[in-house]
Formats: sequence, structure tokens, C-alpha cells
Amino acid sequence: CNYTANTDTSSGGDSIVTQEENNMMENVEGEVVIDVDGQNFSFSQSEIKVKKGDKVTINFKSASGFHDFVIDEFAVATKQVQTGGESSVTFIADKAGTFEFYCSVGKHREMGMVGTLVVEDGDVMVGGTSLSGSPEAMQNDTDLSGEVNLDVDLSGDMIKQVGDKMMKDDEEDKMMKESAGIYEDYSADKLAWADSGKVVLFFKASWCPSCNALNKDVEAHLSEIPAGVHILKVDYDNSTELKKKYGITYQHSFVQVDSKGKQIAKWAGSSTLSDLVKNIK
Repeated sequence: CNYTANTDTSSGGDSIVTQEENNMMENVEGEVVIDVDGQNFSFSQSEIKVKKGDKVTINFKSASGFHDFVIDEFAVATKQVQTGGESSVTFIADKAGTFEFYCSVGKHREMGMVGTLVVEDGDVMVGGTSLSGSPEAMQNDTDLSGEVNLDVDLSGDMIKQVGDKMMKDDEEDKMMKESAGIYEDYSADKLAWADSGKVVLFFKASWCPSCNALNKDVEAHLSEIPAGVHILKVDYDNSTELKKKYGITYQHSFVQVDSKGKQIAKWAGSSTLSDLVKNIK
């Protein structure tokens, strides 16, 4: 399977990665292995192309946060993994078309953590329209007058409209990702986010009803987390050093810190995302 990689990023969107680009994929006849990273409401590949009938293996890794990789139409779903975690899944691309892959964790899909799987069936795709047959076959498909018989508009205006729409969609996706803050698991390297925003540690216990209620409310309103606000979940039962450092004696506690981990503010009991945000300095 040979494809030409499209790495044009002039529209501001993610690059499109195919089988041969940057050694991200290994390919033998009928088998494709694809490495995909997930982080901060985006995938490392915005589009993946394979051929109908290919045996496809997705090697998924979470570069940052808690994510997975799902394609409903092929019953594909990796395990949900934390930062640094990996999970693989294999399937047969037995039907042609364009399919969405996404992260099913929380509201990540709604926040724009999606991409496109294109399964090609020997057709040529123009502006989302399939022209059956190879370019050579179409070139020979003429009527008695010598005119090429095509039922689609291949004019410059149509191609420009398609390009403009793709650019607009990319810009909207980028704005959506940048317009909201972040809610994910704690790791020490994420304290650096406080240099350009605000970082709050949420000491959460899985057995705590009030913690779980707040977690549910935040996940239901991810798009309402203010831009620049990073809420990091800390496992209350397995974070002895952090609890000692900040004097935490009860779960459902919050500590706002700077990029060096120095405490800025501390409070307890926020029951909703709105309540939590009001306490941030």
C-alpha cells in the first residue's frame, strides 16, 4: 500500500499522516501498524488513510492525560490509559468510507478530540465526492464527442470552496481547544502550566461521595472551565508526600500552586465547578 503523505499545515490544522510519513507506520502487504498519541483534547494524527481489506493495528499512547482511541463502525476501542500508558487494538478495515475516531473519556470528544479514518476502495476522492475508478480509467471514459464523462464539479471554484471549509473547520477546532481549561490527573511536570495560567490540585478520593459529585459536575461542564485554568486530580489515598507538603488532612481539598509547587491558596468543600473557580486567586 503506497500513499503520498500530505503534510501541508498552512491552514493551521494538524498534519495528515499516512503510511510512509516519519516512520510512524510499518506496512507490509495488507497489514498496517499505526502509532497514535493522545494529549490535551487532540490526537497526533488528524487523519489516517488505509485501504479496504487492510489489517490495521493501532498502537495508542497517552502522551498527557487520561485517554483512549475509539472507532464505533469497526468496534474498535483501546483501553483508557493514563499519561505514558499504552494500549493496542487490531481490526480489519472491511468497508470503505470516512469514519470518525475519537476519545470517549468524559467530554473529550465534544471538546474536539477527534480525527478521521479514511478507508479507500480504489476510488479517487475529490472534495468528499468519490469518482469510481483510477485517474487513468477516468481519462479514457469519453463519449463519442471525445468529452470526459464526469458527474461532479471539478471547477476551481468548487475546489476553493472545499479548501475554505476545511480551513474554517480547523480554525474552529483550534479555538474550541484553546477556549477551555484542562481537567486531568496530576503529574509534577504539569505544575509548569502555572507560568502561563492557574494550576489547582484537587485531592480526590474514589470512595468520597462529595469528591465524586464534584468530579461528575466538572466532567459535565468541561467546556466551561475558564481558559488557562488547569485542575489536576490528585489521588488522595496514594499521595502521602503531597498531603504532607500542603498540610492536607481531609479529602475534597484544593490547593492552588505556582510553577514551583509553592502554595498560593488552599480551601475545601467546593461542590461544583463554579464554586471551585470562584476560589481561584
